[in-house]
Amino acid sequence: MFTKEEIEKKVLSIESDYKGSITCIYGESGCGKTYRALFMKAFKEVDVILDGDSVRTYLNDDLGYSDEDRRRNNIRIAKIALMLANQGLRVAISTVRADIAYEWLEGKVERLHKIHLDKNHEEILEDTRKK
Repeated sequence: MFTKEEIEKKVLSIESDYKGSITCIYGESGCGKTYRALFMKAFKEVDVILDGDSVRTYLNDDLGYSDEDRRRNNIRIAKIALMLANQGLRVAISTVRADIAYEWLEGKVERLHKIHLDKNHEEILEDTRKK
């Protein structure tokens, strides 16, 4: 049996070990966002991928593709990512407008990164992840 103090000490040590992160990958349709996220997962750079199309299919099927619906979709995805990052997971968000998620997440998570891809699968904005 554990004492209350032992349990509290263990819980606090676990909470301080959480080092989750979020990487927002965005760009036009067909630019390789999902491929980049899968690459990161294959090389153990992320634990979870939140792909915009998949999340829309399973959780956000009430939304379309208007600017406002894309904004709402990305904020919902950002909230899920934040919940997972707060549990120590490294999350990749892969959507056309993940920049919206990035802006919503700024100041809410310590380890936040963005990658902007163009049609040639090239990074057109600096990859903000630490090498």
